[in-house]
Amino acid sequence: MLSDHLGRNYLAALRIVRDARKASSAPPPWVCFNTHTRCMCCEAPFTWNSTSQSEAQANRDQHNCRSCGWLVCDGCSEKRKPLPEYGINTPVRVCDKCFYKA
Repeated sequence: MLSDHLGRNYLAALRIVRDARKASSAPPPWVCFNTHTRCMCCEAPFTWNSTSQSEAQANRDQHNCRSCGWLVCDGCSEKRKPLPEYGINTPVRVCDKCFYKA
């Protein structure tokens, strides 16, 4: 059964599932792409730090915060932290607002 899987990868996947099932709450829904043209944290256009202003570039430059679900730019989502309340124990992308929240 495990001949095509490394044992540690299989165990890591089981731990992720276990942690998700133990979570005290579910993560919030994500804000859909193309519903905002500006970052929900800093209000800057998503392409503020890009060399291209195309729609495709704007789509590449927007990200969802894993903690609050907001749609944020690259600059406002550079930080990563674990979210044990959602069963996520590895660092994931979060917005600056959630990263600095006490």
